[in-house]
Amino acid sequence: MAVLCVALAACAASVAPRIAAGEWRGFPASRRAEFMRDYWQQRPLLIRGLVGADEADILTPDELAGIACEEGVEARIICERGLGVGGAPWALIHGPFGDDDFSALPEEGWTLLVNEVNIVVPDVARLLERRLAAVPDWRLDDVMVSYAARNGGIGAHCDNYDVFLLQGAGERRWEIEETPRPAADEVLVPGLSVRVLREFAPDRSWVLGAGDCLYVPPRFPHRGTSLDQACMTYSVGYRAPKAADLVREFAQLAARGCADDDFFAEPAALLGDGRADVPGELSAGALDALEAMLRDRLSAALDNREALRAWLCEQATARKRAPLQFEGDHAELDGPALVDELARAPQRDGVVQLRAQLADLDLWRAEGVAFAFARAAALGAASASLFVDGERFNLAGDEAGAVERLAEALCSHRQLSLRRLPLAGCPAFAAALRALVLCGKIYFAPSEGEALGG
Repeated sequence: MAVLCVALAACAASVAPRIAAGEWRGFPASRRAEFMRDYWQQRPLLIRGLVGADEADILTPDELAGIACEEGVEARIICERGLGVGGAPWALIHGPFGDDDFSALPEEGWTLLVNEVNIVVPDVARLLERRLAAVPDWRLDDVMVSYAARNGGIGAHCDNYDVFLLQGAGERRWEIEETPRPAADEVLVPGLSVRVLREFAPDRSWVLGAGDCLYVPPRFPHRGTSLDQACMTYSVGYRAPKAADLVREFAQLAARGCADDDFFAEPAALLGDGRADVPGELSAGALDALEAMLRDRLSAALDNREALRAWLCEQATARKRAPLQFEGDHAELDGPALVDELARAPQRDGVVQLRAQLADLDLWRAEGVAFAFARAAALGAASASLFVDGERFNLAGDEAGAVERLAEALCSHRQLSLRRLPLAGCPAFAAALRALVLCGKIYFAPSEGEALGG
């Protein structure tokens, strides 16, 4: 009996406790700190009315299908009951698609998913900036938009990243388990092209309408099912750097610090360490020396604090997917010349005095490009730096306070009024803008709505 009690106690101790989901009405700026403290990566949160129903109605199913037909767009269709007579369950097909692909689908039980829609549809990116500003931008992976016919979904699953599931048109039932499931305990239905959990016992269930949102932290099992023929969902994914990837890339960083003629050389004491009659032995002394060389080279890379932190910023902003190319009318503007004009323009009380022809132009960040900056103190450097898609722009020589304000504004807003870009005294920042214009990562275009300082 005592043995049984001990076994039951050990079993109970190994089961993670339930973490009750929260429920909010709206997501005001005043609660952002509370969200990051109490919910982010810790517990699910249902947010009723994150945005208005009209604001959530960005794309129609037909428009999403049109995007899924474009070359270079990552799109897929999942059909729970398979395709055709006798088709295997949870069929998965990849785009780009054509009209015949959609006409062959059943009336219900299927889902279309399209990645990186925030790049193709700027309104999606603007929605993120206004409503999810609590989460650091450098963590954003992409916005995947899905259309699901009635009873469509992708099955119960766990994600390795944080996700906000914003409901557009239609309704979807979301079910979650309130106990996170480690990857080591994840058991999938075998033989499928889609990762579907073999066991799923939801603790909570909600029906989300237009504008409602469900936040799900990593490793919480969840399942969404469409309740009608109009169901559109915007999945905003935030990925964390993977330790294995960072270690792998760091090894390459450390290797770049080694000279071409930096070879292992045995200390003189080792030359007589091995016995002549055992030439195949790796002696303890030889292994000690090899280990010391490795530790020394890795330590050299770790001890260069500024280089290490700049490298971490580069890794955090590095593009995770191949870039999509979508040109707009801004391609006709002479961006570098506009930057030069801004750098020469007079200022009054911190406001740039523009000629009339520039009054209706704003600076825009290109969709899908990762922007971040680090202050000098954070880098352990003499100056701040700007990081864009894994590339560092050192802002040395610029007036510290002014350039940090400029970098903060650029990295916090997709759209900036030119009147709030005083470049005088910040030549390094102006040079970074010229380079970013030339590679298409920022551009100048007519104002739309309210820009910072507009």
